Amino acid sequence: MARSTVSAQAIVRVSEVEGVEAIMPMRYRDILLGPKGEEIYSYTASIPSDPENRQKWEQATGWKAPEPGGAIVPEPLSANEGYQLGDVIAVSGVNYSVSGYSRGTFSMANPLVFIDESDARKQFDLDEGANIVLVQAGPGIAPEKLAQRIEEQNSDVRALTREQLIKNDYSMALDMGGALISMMGMI
Repeated sequence: MARSTVSAQAIVRVSEVEGVEAIMPMRYRDILLGPKGEEIYSYTASIPSDPENRQKWEQATGWKAPEPGGAIVPEPLSANEGYQLGDVIAVSGVNYSVSGYSRGTFSMANPLVFIDESDARKQFDLDEGANIVLVQAGPGIAPEKLAQRIEEQNSDVRALTREQLIKNDYSMALDMGGALISMMGMI
């Protein structure tokens, strides 16, 4: 997801697929988080700037979205690093102010930091398009059928249900970590 690109045209085409109730384009990137020389590998995801999607995001997460220049960081990362509200943190060399904490977005392998969409577009040079597009199915629409319909009507887009995405990520994590653990066991 961090290096995929969904064009602005593809986003419009996805939004027009029968059964799509709403879409939320997001920018998602791998980053280096922290002061120079002490960075940790992490990811950042954008929070929508438009008021309707921003409100949906806040309702779904229960977190207040940061204003431009602000960042939401995982609670465990804040505790480990001593980040307090208002502290300045570097996200790939650009300073942001800690404006809130998230839950369930931390692992030692890849903590997830949230920033405003306008900041993400500017910092990562993403004028148009997105890295991922979250799609909400209309009432009574099966996610599997909608994903199939999206792919049939958009040859340059890969659509996954939530379950497929989780399964893929879990499998990839096991592949990456399992090989390392096996090697360590053999040593």
